[in-house]
Amino acid sequence: SIPRKEDDRFLHGTGQFVPDIHIQGMWHAAFRRSQVAHGRIRDVIVPQGATGQVFTSADLVNLKPIRSTASFPGFKASDFPVLAKEKVRYVGEQIAIAVAPTRAEAEDIADAIEVDCEELPAIYDLNQAREPGVAIIHEPWGDNVFCETSFENGDLEEVKNTAAHTVRRVFQMARQTPFPMEGRGACAHYDGRLDELVVWMSHQLPHPMQRGIAEHLGLEIDKVRVICPDVGGGFGLKTHLDGETVAVSWVSLKLGRPIKWVQDRFEHLVTDADCREHQYTITAYADASGKILGIDCECAVDAGAYSPWPWPVGVEAATGVGNLQGPYDIAALKGSSVTVCSNKPPSQPYRGVARPGACFTDELTMDAIARTVGREPWDVRMDNLIKPEQMPFDTVTRKHLDSGDYPEAFKRCIAAIDPESIRERQKTPETDGRLIGVGFATFYEQTAYGTGPFGYSAWGIELVPG
Repeated sequence: SIPRKEDDRFLHGTGQFVPDIHIQGMWHAAFRRSQVAHGRIRDVIVPQGATGQVFTSADLVNLKPIRSTASFPGFKASDFPVLAKEKVRYVGEQIAIAVAPTRAEAEDIADAIEVDCEELPAIYDLNQAREPGVAIIHEPWGDNVFCETSFENGDLEEVKNTAAHTVRRVFQMARQTPFPMEGRGACAHYDGRLDELVVWMSHQLPHPMQRGIAEHLGLEIDKVRVICPDVGGGFGLKTHLDGETVAVSWVSLKLGRPIKWVQDRFEHLVTDADCREHQYTITAYADASGKILGIDCECAVDAGAYSPWPWPVGVEAATGVGNLQGPYDIAALKGSSVTVCSNKPPSQPYRGVARPGACFTDELTMDAIARTVGREPWDVRMDNLIKPEQMPFDTVTRKHLDSGDYPEAFKRCIAAIDPESIRERQKTPETDGRLIGVGFATFYEQTAYGTGPFGYSAWGIELVPG
């Protein structure tokens, strides 16, 4: 065991997080946020005595709205305003920023800001969003669909004609939110000695944020320095350019003083990115023994109200379809994805980027097939796994698997669990009344997203990481 060297300063309370940053003359920021999921802003009334301490979208001159792009078929781009302009599209969307010498004063001013808002019908379900006649979140689109993709490989029609069994299921994953110990936060100030805007962020990606802040504020990139000090967790949540940080940076330049904003837990739970609200509608075709011959599936994802920068929505749903076969040898697959807009916070990548949903769908489908053919779920999986002599192997969704012995790993798993003994034990009730079960799941971990034929560059993402 190699001793960890980085823990000492944390255990002694000497770590440095964004809330620990203090600069002479620093003021604090708080945001007035929307109380409705969907509404048209009629007026924003600044409290008396707060002139010069409250800023709305009307004040943010020469500031570009956040806008992500992609080359997905029919991808509909939209502005993600730093501060809401004309409409609010989710509860918690920031409408105005208030600044003051202390956080308490800033919060009091923000609470006193009056927002006259005409409430509109809200879209809260990914199936509701696609129904005819529902409210349109971004009116120029004409519907609530960000984008759709499709993929097909193999002869699925032949599979349908020869399959002994057809299994159809609809699986839904509940909406989730990342929950780092430390919420988001930013502290910005102009360093006159170095002639640069310095921004401390609780973030995972300082270099993309340097570019994003510079572009949206209209600065040369060498005039922006981003520092990510100690970060109390991220999990994918802290990988996009958030409007709060851009607003804090703009106000800092406007007032010529350091400005700091630290998200509280309530703000995090209400306003931060959601993830994994997926729906998989799948039809699997199998032979008499349970060998899967082909799959037909739609992956629908609720992506919230906006597409964040630099990760455009659409990646999640397309990745779900792209990993749908898992580590199994399947000859034919027809998949489609649809990414819908709703009146919820914008979604973000979170620990696996759709692969949990694809695995969830694979494995529940595999169990359904095992029940249909009357065999044990571990036996059906073993028959479907890609074999070592097939390596390297290109899956039906063109994922390249370079090596591995999946059946051997699975055999060791079965031996360790001894499911046959559990089946015997299930024949007799437990003395304390419990019901016991046994389950199996297999998966691979996709890597190397970068610039491959099905990677970021192929999707037309503005910023392609290495």
